[in-house]
Amino acid sequence: MTLTVEQVKAELNKIQDPCSLSQAFGIGMVDMGLVVDVNVTPAVDEQHDVDIQLRVTFPGCTFVPFFEQAVHRLLEPRSDVRAISVGWGAHGTWSPDQMSEEVKVKLDARRRDIARTVPGASGSPRPSNAVEVNIDSARLEPEA
Repeated sequence: MTLTVEQVKAELNKIQDPCSLSQAFGIGMVDMGLVVDVNVTPAVDEQHDVDIQLRVTFPGCTFVPFFEQAVHRLLEPRSDVRAISVGWGAHGTWSPDQMSEEVKVKLDARRRDIARTVPGASGSPRPSNAVEVNIDSARLEPEA
């Protein structure tokens, strides 16, 4: 049986971006735009070599080992996969534009819901006891 790029991407999308999970809004790697390229090459005995090129949302991301381990844990048990290669490179800077349209719609709806329920967020009424701080005039050091 032939392993397809679409099958690999469906598997990779099961791996959720840890930063999105921390916001209680898990987004799969593919939907997040972290999967740049997937190549599937037939090998021997109906097995395939899989090469995956990934990117992170910012250069200092500490989750690179997490993503690599998750990819290997997910794909290694498959009998149709012989070898897995994960690469990180100069694939350009990630931006929210690289998220899937479905995720963008869900994220916009979530932001609107939050704006309606969190006092002071994007047009929501501020609580009467709210204190406004002018950072330009605030003292950051204690007086001597």
